[in-house]
Amino acid sequence: MRPSVKVFLIALLLCVCCLAQNHNPYESSIEDNVYTNFFFRFHYSFTASWVAQPVDTAAEQLQKAGQARLGDDGKEGGARKAGKSYYLLTLFRNLPGHGNTDRSQAIVSLVAEDVSSNPQITSSKDCVLKLAEHLKKAHYTPVGEPREIQISGRTFFRQDMKGTSSAGAPVYQSVVFTLTGGYAVGFTLISPNQSILTNMVGTLKTTQFY
Repeated sequence: MRPSVKVFLIALLLCVCCLAQNHNPYESSIEDNVYTNFFFRFHYSFTASWVAQPVDTAAEQLQKAGQARLGDDGKEGGARKAGKSYYLLTLFRNLPGHGNTDRSQAIVSLVAEDVSSNPQITSSKDCVLKLAEHLKKAHYTPVGEPREIQISGRTFFRQDMKGTSSAGAPVYQSVVFTLTGGYAVGFTLISPNQSILTNMVGTLKTTQFY
């Protein structure tokens, strides 16, 4: 093989390796209120009343709201936990007639977490049970048992939780997750009451895998 051909093949291999390394769960777009994730290959549609938040702002607000992560374990180092969680999309909505207080906001958070090295997570049900355990530590209580739901031909599990904000107001959360390719992928929904939360869960049917 001629030296020039070898150089070309080596360069091509390096290019392919770089592309593989850059392929990650953040590969996405938003157009006409449709979020598309190219890594997990799905679309999620939402109405214009929902406002997308920057990643940094979203992470801060979600932590205040008590959102749990599967990597929230004291046995793991902080850098390791942060590197395995992905805030893919966070939507805020101010509810009509409630002003601009934290209590009036509903939140949809689409997240992914690498669980390929976590032996405790082997199913979608494991995901929501683990998240529920973390939320219990934040003084949330389960509302019913985990329920299986089908979204675009995929099996998800849903667990609802009820807690109280720092201001003493009721807070309702629903975690809805599936497993795909070594990742836990799903939604954390946060609402000031159960009725709105149930309606929010219904909107997840707009999710379409391709």
